[in-house]
Amino acid sequence: MFLAFIIMLIAFSCSGPESDQPVLTAELPLHLEEHIDDARIEGSEVPGDLPAPVEWRFDEPQPDWKPVKPLDKKWKTVKTVRVDDALRLNLTAEHRADGPRLLGEIFITLPDWNIEDWAHIEITARTSDPVRQIGIDFNYTEEDNPEDIITPFYTEGDSAPLIADGTIQTYRLSLDWPWMMRRWDGPWTDLGIWFNSQDNEEAVALDILSVSVIPKEHIYTDAPTSSSRTT
Repeated sequence: MFLAFIIMLIAFSCSGPESDQPVLTAELPLHLEEHIDDARIEGSEVPGDLPAPVEWRFDEPQPDWKPVKPLDKKWKTVKTVRVDDALRLNLTAEHRADGPRLLGEIFITLPDWNIEDWAHIEITARTSDPVRQIGIDFNYTEEDNPEDIITPFYTEGDSAPLIADGTIQTYRLSLDWPWMMRRWDGPWTDLGIWFNSQDNEEAVALDILSVSVIPKEHIYTDAPTSSSRTT
C-alpha cells in the first residue's frame, strides 16, 4: 500500500510547464480517487502501418499447406480432404507412430520471417472424434532432428488439448513457449501443425477451418490511446 501511495504521489507531482491543467503536489500520499477529475492521460497515436495477422482459411484451397512426410517409413503421411469449410485430416491405424496414439501433421513454408516479430498461432478447428492434442513445430528439416522427435522439424512448440464435442473451437498457441526444446538463429522458415488421438483408437479426423499468425504489435491495436498529457 505504501508503494502505491508513493507511485501516486510521483504521478501527480510530474507536470511540464506546457500543461494547462492544475498541478497536484503534496508532501503526503494522495488518494487517486479524490483527484481523478484533474488527471489526463498522455499517450501516443497508434501507427497506421502496424503489421496485420496472416490468415489461411480452408473454406478455399490452400495448396501451400502440405502433409508432412514422416521420418519413419512405416508411418504413413496424414490423409487430407477438403470439405465445405475446412481441411479434414484423417488418421487411421497406419498413422500409429506415437506409441498407442495416431499422429498426423501438415506444414507450410514461410517467407523467412523473424519469429521474434510474432506472438502466437490461432488455429480454428472442429472434431467429434476421440482426439487428444494439437500442437506446432518449427522449421522443416530432414537432417538435423533430435532423437525423440519423429517428425522432420528442428524443434517442437506449444500444444493444447482438443475439445471433441463437434463444436468449432479456436486454440491459441504461444510462439514464445518457455519449454521449447531448441531455439535457432536465423529465419523462421516453416510452421507445422500436428494432432494426435487418444490411446488405442483406430481412426479419428480433425477439421481445420483456419490458421492465423498474430504479430506482437497487433495485440495492442485495440488499446486506448491519447495525445493528452498526464498531470
